[in-house]
Amino acid sequence: MRIGPSTFAVFDVFPDGDGRDAHLSGPIAEALLGSVGTLIEQPTIEPVDVLAAKL
Repeated sequence: MRIGPSTFAVFDVFPDGDGRDAHLSGPIAEALLGSVGTLIEQPTIEPVDVLAAKL
């Protein structure tokens, strides 16, 4: 999602903390962090919790 003119965010959803941890240590995160300095600046990873949902 776009946060600002040149600031973007990736929003991922996981069923629990273990799923989030597995994703952050997996190949997609490795590829993203491998692009630091080439394609992107150092990303900030901020885990958040969903407090409410409307289904």
